[in-house]
Amino acid sequence: MKKYVTQLTHYFISEVHGKRSLVLFGMLVYAWFLLQAVVLFFWHEQLWGADKLFFRHGFPDTFIENFFFQLVYESGRAPVVFALHMVCAFLSMVSFHPAFYRTKNKWSLVFWNTCALGVRLCTWVSGLMLFYAAIEAFDGGMLLMLLMAFYCSFAFVHTANSYLIAVTNAARIACLVQVCVVYLTASLYKLGGTHWIDGSALYYTLHIELFSSNWWQSFTENNYFITQLFTWLGLAYQVLFPLMVWVKRVQKIWLLVGIAFHLFIAVVLGLWGFGLGMMICYVVFWREQKIKDGDL
Repeated sequence: MKKYVTQLTHYFISEVHGKRSLVLFGMLVYAWFLLQAVVLFFWHEQLWGADKLFFRHGFPDTFIENFFFQLVYESGRAPVVFALHMVCAFLSMVSFHPAFYRTKNKWSLVFWNTCALGVRLCTWVSGLMLFYAAIEAFDGGMLLMLLMAFYCSFAFVHTANSYLIAVTNAARIACLVQVCVVYLTASLYKLGGTHWIDGSALYYTLHIELFSSNWWQSFTENNYFITQLFTWLGLAYQVLFPLMVWVKRVQKIWLLVGIAFHLFIAVVLGLWGFGLGMMICYVVFWREQKIKDGDL
């Protein structure tokens, strides 16, 4: 037992595992928030302004709820929070770049890692505030990326401190497990229903005006079996993902299939936030060759 504990401890504190993939993943996560903020810039008044489109619903009167849900009641603060969110998302993205950590002074590293933690948590908190104040405007991608942003807050990819290395490896594992939990939860819900089992889920989805077009509706009418086939293939992929993604021989092909799957969701159904978010999450699964300290 002591041997396994020693090996596990050594694994966590010896080095940051998946360093390159974690750097790219972290930058893409915060780039997602920045891109979304830029896209929503011209509509932010309709989403969070005084005359916003959404109903102001109530929440329990506690300190936590009043803090995170404050934009529901105080729309005048939204421009400040929105601007802060954009700035912090950009700084969080930059905080993963190795150029800021090329120093041998440990106190400089402590300073930059502390700044990185601060701006990343600020991105997460401001993102939550914006999310809850206009929750009807977002798809599942926003919630997924908020989870990843929280884990990435503790990804200190440029450090020699054994404690921070352990925290970083734990954050990476949390991201990996979270993606598997997303697929597992989604597949369990779908297996508990009827439309995915009988293959009609995609057919009905493409007949919802919000997610489709006349061409796709006509296509599904004339090719119902194809929609059934892709429904079953999509369900099979989600059910098997938590297992197959760890199989080294098929991992690359498996992730490429997943990219095609989520690209379809983004392009055809218009769920760009969720589709891009899931494809970004694949980066953290990237198996890389060992690199020497200082290469990144």
